[in-house]
Amino acid sequence: RNCSCRPNHRLVGEQICRDDDMYPYGEEAGEDPRRWDFTTCTEESLPPEGFRFFGRRHHKIHVCDNGIVGFDPIKRPRNPTLIQENFNWRKAAVLVPFLARSNPTLLDDLEEDLRTKIYYSFYEKDDGNPTTDEVLQRARNDGRSTPGFYSPNYDPVWAFVVTWTRVPPDCGMYRNGVCPRDHDQ
Repeated sequence: RNCSCRPNHRLVGEQICRDDDMYPYGEEAGEDPRRWDFTTCTEESLPPEGFRFFGRRHHKIHVCDNGIVGFDPIKRPRNPTLIQENFNWRKAAVLVPFLARSNPTLLDDLEEDLRTKIYYSFYEKDDGNPTTDEVLQRARNDGRSTPGFYSPNYDPVWAFVVTWTRVPPDCGMYRNGVCPRDHDQ
């Protein structure tokens, strides 16, 4: 069977179409989803040079299942809120690609490939990983072209890629606890 994808998407694993803007993850990057405790954020060490952010150098990263990454220790947020309105986050070094009021355990009764999955990996120059060159090239291009942060000489030596998939909403916030749409829409 020959599969194809719509424009600006690529075929992964002969049956999955992914947006071209996405960094490689999962099967495409040779990684398995992380096992997760959905009540806390997972802490990982960064490379020795750390990461300069918020005027400080950080040596740890905290990944939460519901779309937030912190460089300072943070508690897993239960409800989405604007960062500047949350007292604990106002001075915390956090990135919020998306922040969802989610309940990843909602999918626990489904087959493994339909459950919430969180992937994250470090990519460092000369680490022997066949995906590293592609990831660092994408990071380089992003760093050199992001509006407002343009840096023509940006050349990363490492990258940390986090991808959240199939994160369902917390249906408890809807009347009778029933989501208005299926969990994956």
